[in-house]
Amino acid sequence: MEETVANFSGSNGPDNISGTPGADFIIGLDGNDTLFGLGGHDRIVGSGGLDFLVGGDGLDTIFGEDGDDTIQGSAGADRLSGGTGADRIFGGDDGDLVFGDEGNDTIGGDDGNDTLNAGDGDDRVLGGDGDDEMFGGGNADLLRGGLGNDLAFGETGNDTVFGDAGNDRLKGNEGDDSVNGGTGNDSIFGDEGHDTLRGDDGNDKIWGGDNNDVLYGEGGQDILWGNDGTDSLSGGDGNDQAYGGGGSDSLYGDAGDDSLYGDAGNDQLFAGDGNDLAFGGAGDDFFQGHDGNDTLKGQDGNDTMFGGTGLDLLLGGAGNDTLAGNEDADLLRGEAGDDDLNGGSGDDYLNGGTGEDQVTGGAGNDSIYGEEDADRLVGGDGDDFVRGGAGDDVVLGNEGNDTLRGDDGNDALIGGADDDMLSGGNGNDELQGGDGDDTLLGGDGNDTLSGGEGNNELTGGEGADQFNFDGGITTIVDLDLDLDVLDTSSVLGLDTALSILGSTTVVGADLDILGGDGSLLTLKDVTILDFADFLGIDIDLLNSDLGIISG
Repeated sequence: MEETVANFSGSNGPDNISGTPGADFIIGLDGNDTLFGLGGHDRIVGSGGLDFLVGGDGLDTIFGEDGDDTIQGSAGADRLSGGTGADRIFGGDDGDLVFGDEGNDTIGGDDGNDTLNAGDGDDRVLGGDGDDEMFGGGNADLLRGGLGNDLAFGETGNDTVFGDAGNDRLKGNEGDDSVNGGTGNDSIFGDEGHDTLRGDDGNDKIWGGDNNDVLYGEGGQDILWGNDGTDSLSGGDGNDQAYGGGGSDSLYGDAGDDSLYGDAGNDQLFAGDGNDLAFGGAGDDFFQGHDGNDTLKGQDGNDTMFGGTGLDLLLGGAGNDTLAGNEDADLLRGEAGDDDLNGGSGDDYLNGGTGEDQVTGGAGNDSIYGEEDADRLVGGDGDDFVRGGAGDDVVLGNEGNDTLRGDDGNDALIGGADDDMLSGGNGNDELQGGDGDDTLLGGDGNDTLSGGEGNNELTGGEGADQFNFDGGITTIVDLDLDLDVLDTSSVLGLDTALSILGSTTVVGADLDILGGDGSLLTLKDVTILDFADFLGIDIDLLNSDLGIISG
C-alpha cells in the first residue's frame, strides 16, 4: 500500500480540492464538494452533501456517504461506495469494486472486469466492457452486462436483467424477474417468482425455477427447463430441447427439429415446424404435431394427440388415449389402455395395443391391428387390411376392397361395399360380405356366413357352420350337411343361383330347384340331401312353390 503523502479536509460548505500525484486522503465534510485525487492510491470521502468525487490514476478508495453523489474511479482498480442517497458511480478503465449501498443508484463498471453491488433501492447497474459480476440487491433493479462474459444476479425484488453480448450467467433470484441473455451462449436462471426468461441469440440454457415461468429460447440451439410451477416454454429457432418439469406446462417447439418433454403434470406440447420429438411423461397430456415428421409419445395418463401434416409416429403409452393422424401416412399405436385411434387421410398403420380400442383408418389404404382384448375396428375409405387379434372384435371394412381378419375370439366381420375378403380365424364368428364380390372364410369354430349381394364364395372351415343366402350368386366350397345349416329363407322369390361345391355327390345327378318366381337353387355334389337342413324350406313349400327339375 502506498504511503499517504497529504491529507486534505474541507469545510461544511462547498469545497473544491485536488490532491497530489501521490497517495492522498481527502475528506469533504458537509457541503456540495468536488474532490480530485489525481495520481496515487487515494482515499476520498465525500461525507454530507451532493459531492463529485474523482479518483484519478491509481488504486483509489472512494466513499460518497450521505447525499446524492457522483463518483468516477478513472484508471486503476478502484473501490467505490456510494453510501446513502441516489448516487451515480462509474468504475473507469480497470477492474473496479463498486457498491451502490442505499438509495436508487446508477453504477457502471466501464472498462475492465468489474464487480458491481447495487445494494438497496431501485438501481441501474451497467457492466460495460469486460467480464463483470453484478448484484442487484434489494428492490427492483435493472442490470445490463454489456460486452464480455458477465455474471448478473437480480437478488430480491422484481428485476430486469440483460446479458447483452458475451456468454453470460444470469439469475433473477427472488421476485418476478425479466431476464434476457442477448447474444452469446448464456445460462439463465429464474429461481423464485414468476419470471420471464429469454435466451435471444446463441445456444442458451434456461432454468425456470419455482412458480409459473415463461421461457423463450429464440435463436440458436437452446435447452429449457421449466422446473416447478405451470410454465410456458418456447424453443424458437434452432433444434431445441424443452423440459416442463413439475406442474402443467405448455411447450412449443417452433422452428427446427425440437425435443419436448412434458414430465409431470397435465402438459400441452406443440411441436411446430420441423421433425420434432414430444414426450408427455406423467399426467393427461395434449399433443399437436404441426408440420414435419413428428414423434409423439404419451407415456402415463389419458393423452390426446394430433399428428398434423407429415409422416408422424403417435404412441399413446399407458392410459386411455385419443390419437389422430391427419392427411399423411402416419403410424399410430395406442399401446396400453382403451384407446381411440383415427388415421385420417393417408395410408396409415394403426395398432390399438392392449385394451378395448376404437380404431378407424379413415381415408386411404390403411393397415389396422386390434391386438389384444375386444376391439372395434373400422377400415373407412380405401383398400384396407384390418386384423382383430385376440378378443371378441367387431371389424368393419366400409368402402374399398378390404381384407378383414378376426383371428382369435368370437368376432363379427362386415365387409361393406366393394370386393372384400373376410377370414374369421378361431372362434365362433359372424361374417357378412355386404355389397360386392366377396370371399368369406369362417375358419375354426361354429361360424355364420352371409355373402350378401354380388358373386360370393363362402368357406365355412372346421365346425358346424351356417350359410345365409340373401341374394346374388353364391358358391359354397365345403358344405357338410351332417354339420352345417343352410338358411334359404331370404332366397325365395329372388333371382339367385346357389352353387354348392364339395367332395360329396347326389347319386346319379345334381339337383336343381326352380322357384315359382323364377329363382333357381342348384345343389351340386352333396352326400346327403335332407331338406330339414335348409332353414326356410319345407316339403309343403317345395311342393307348392318349387319345381324339381332333376334329381
